[in-house]
Amino acid sequence: MHDETPWEAAMIKIRKAEISDIPALETLFLVTRQHTFHWESPDKFKLEDFKRLTAGEIIFVAEDEGFGIIGFISVWDQDTPAFIHHLFVSPSHQRKGIGELLLRSLFSWLPLPYRLKCIAKNLNAITFYLKRNWVEVDRGIGEDGEYLLLELPAHKAFSNISIIKATSEDKATIQNLGRFYVYDMSRHCGFLPGWETPPNGLFECRDLSSYCEKPDRHAFLIKVNNELAGFVLINKIGSMPNVDWNIGEFFIASKFQGKGIGRHVAKEIFNQFPGTWETSQMPENKAAIDFWEKVVTEYTNGQFEKIFKVIPEPEPHLMLVLSFASPGKATKSIQRCLC
Repeated sequence: MHDETPWEAAMIKIRKAEISDIPALETLFLVTRQHTFHWESPDKFKLEDFKRLTAGEIIFVAEDEGFGIIGFISVWDQDTPAFIHHLFVSPSHQRKGIGELLLRSLFSWLPLPYRLKCIAKNLNAITFYLKRNWVEVDRGIGEDGEYLLLELPAHKAFSNISIIKATSEDKATIQNLGRFYVYDMSRHCGFLPGWETPPNGLFECRDLSSYCEKPDRHAFLIKVNNELAGFVLINKIGSMPNVDWNIGEFFIASKFQGKGIGRHVAKEIFNQFPGTWETSQMPENKAAIDFWEKVVTEYTNGQFEKIFKVIPEPEPHLMLVLSFASPGKATKSIQRCLC
């Protein structure tokens, strides 16, 4: 399979396969494999292979209004990482972006990372994946010969993640995002006093402007492929005097959650600001607790402290605090905007 140049996506519909699609998929699978694996005898491939080799997998098809089904992707989602077993595009529709559309259709429902095996002789497919940020993680020998085990890491699915230093001009943007941040948190904290849905239906966030104004605080906007995706706000207000940096607020917009973007951004921020760090979460915010424990565990190889503490500001409240050290690393991920 190879597929490289842009295609008018509006002409293509990506949908879940139906039982009525099986005859067309059987034919597509047979013809495309014979075309792709041209070094094999055509007799090796059978029409009945499709049902056998996709049993138990989730299948999505690419459908063209004038041509019918022109490609499909089948995924085994019961393992972590999820495994893409097949991705085939009709020879008549290759190099038109269909493969890319099928891959990206997974992002909305299947958490990254993904893995797949690619036969070493299939140079077109290997080129296709490597150009799209897949990386080789292993090699092996199977019944079809040597293969490469490739992985699409969570953050590399979005090739352009920017962490941009906010200025005073960005205060309104951060405050606007804060409404959605509070709404997200209300899913877990909404039954606590003070977290009730506002009578006017409009969630409010406390004033975050100090992160753009005070020298001991920093605000960063997160963008994915130049689209606003969230913010990171850090300060020096830890639970102990020796804390150098603290995650004040951290928000990833819902469409970008669960895709590894937050983990990537958090680690880049830790690298940019060496010293003793803390993150703290309300005990009721189970999603945040799970996220930060995974991030800090990965970042420190498990070398961190975890304790419940009563935090005095803005009023006494119990928090789960993670403390750890960042050695800092030289990166170019954070862009500093000029006023």
